[in-house]
Amino acid sequence: MSSRRSGRSRAPAHTRQRCGFDSRRRVDFGQATRAIPRLALRAMTAVIMLQSLVFGDGGATALGTNVLVRAVVPIAVAVGVRALAMRAGVERHARTTAGVAAVLSVPAGTLALVALYAVGGAGSVDAAAMAASMTGVHLLIGLGEALITVGVLSAVMFFAPGVAERDARVSSATAPRRAVVTLSGAALVFSTALAAIAASTPDGLESVALAYSLPSGDTVIAGLPLLSDYGAAAGTSLLLVGAIGVLAAGLLTSGLSAPLLRREADARA
Repeated sequence: MSSRRSGRSRAPAHTRQRCGFDSRRRVDFGQATRAIPRLALRAMTAVIMLQSLVFGDGGATALGTNVLVRAVVPIAVAVGVRALAMRAGVERHARTTAGVAAVLSVPAGTLALVALYAVGGAGSVDAAAMAASMTGVHLLIGLGEALITVGVLSAVMFFAPGVAERDARVSSATAPRRAVVTLSGAALVFSTALAAIAASTPDGLESVALAYSLPSGDTVIAGLPLLSDYGAAAGTSLLLVGAIGVLAAGLLTSGLSAPLLRREADARA
């Protein structure tokens, strides 16, 4: 999940927005190109909000910074990689393009955070030294992100042919529903597995912060009872925590995305 946020951050960044759904399969590519980054931004914003407010992870006062370095910058990088792939005529290789975007987006967001630290961060660490440390750690995290992204996209293309963008196959009427089930299952598996890691080990940002003795983020909001720190404090089942997180993220993302999807549907009508 990963690209991390400033403040007390541990949760994995969850599955990136890679697929556009349409039961009739063919949509205007220009409209889809404009819509997907905005849908991705809404999805990532929903996840970041939930991690901070529900699981007490990330720091409530750092929400703006976290959205910038974990959503805005990485999505911009993904859009750039996609544009380059289109210009090179290789955009049909959706999994490769998505994997490269995932690898590059994580350190890009990290470097944006280092730039913010250089401008006004607390501490006396040399920005160049921090950039080198953060980039090395987050390149490894980016590789993990790429494996997850390619794996999830491959699963969608296998179980729901023709639904993922740039999948030229014609989809069936049930393909969008199968894609939703596939994405939900993948999100539950990865969120549960990675939450176990996130609850017990420092992430990339935390490891660098500990190495340089940087001040930690705020704990103004500790999360909901039984769910704080992904249930680690109260001993809540990680499977239950993962299920709640996936359901809450799905509902919040749907609510945030509904107006945009309605506008896109009206534009195609």
